[in-house]
Amino acid sequence: MLKTLDFSIIFVNYNSADDLAEAINSLLKAHDQKIPYEILIVDNNSTKSDSDKLKKLTATYRKIIPINTFYLRQNLGFGGANNYAAARARGQYLLFLNPDTLCPGAILGQLRRDLARSHVGIVAPRLILRSGTPQEYATGNFPTLATIWRSRTRAQKKTSLPEKNSRLVTRDWLSGAALAIGRDHFQKVNGFDDRFFMYFEDVDLCQRVQQLGLQNYLDTSIEIIHLGGERQTVSRGRRQHYFAAQDQYFRRWRPREYTAYRLIIWPYKIYRYWTDPHD
Repeated sequence: MLKTLDFSIIFVNYNSADDLAEAINSLLKAHDQKIPYEILIVDNNSTKSDSDKLKKLTATYRKIIPINTFYLRQNLGFGGANNYAAARARGQYLLFLNPDTLCPGAILGQLRRDLARSHVGIVAPRLILRSGTPQEYATGNFPTLATIWRSRTRAQKKTSLPEKNSRLVTRDWLSGAALAIGRDHFQKVNGFDDRFFMYFEDVDLCQRVQQLGLQNYLDTSIEIIHLGGERQTVSRGRRQHYFAAQDQYFRRWRPREYTAYRLIIWPYKIYRYWTDPHD
């Protein structure tokens, strides 16, 4: 019988093996085996060259830490690939990390203490940029028609960012770039909804976890560097994925606002289609 571990740390790779190497290096430097963990990587049908890099990478790290890599023949999207790994995880807790994240210090001990509380659903570390600046739009309240309207008309107030070390701060949703949840809770809500191919799967998960009567928290005493949070431009393809996911979210969670949402958003969709750079 396989030994149960404290954490299963899950990465989804899509042509990002170089970033992933940095991410795993940072984890190994920050954590020892006092808190037993494994690393699970799901490759979402990357190119052959990237997959070859990943095979060499995992062969090296397998000598140091339990690590399993799964190579998929099709791209299941972010949620689907994470679900694939979670179904094979041995950890009591699941920590989902993007390949473009770095762990500047130990976080597993604090996450374990947070998640052990009976009322806690999801916990996320504070996302920061490489400069140390907190990442904007990494957490917040659940989207509504009013928030969409304010963001499109530039009337949206900038969300106040919690100070470092203010500890647990209640939040509706937390970024899937770095979030942790008990495996039992994850199974109760049937994991990520894989109908969200990319974007909003984290918001949807947080909403379903709240329906269990649990609360989601940002723990500002621990941090993860998110390199992707520095991205200044969004390609046309990524934007289209975003709009599709946002549409799916409103159909599911805000059905009474859905028609009005579509009327508000379609001029912006057209504008972005012609102004966003090609992939």
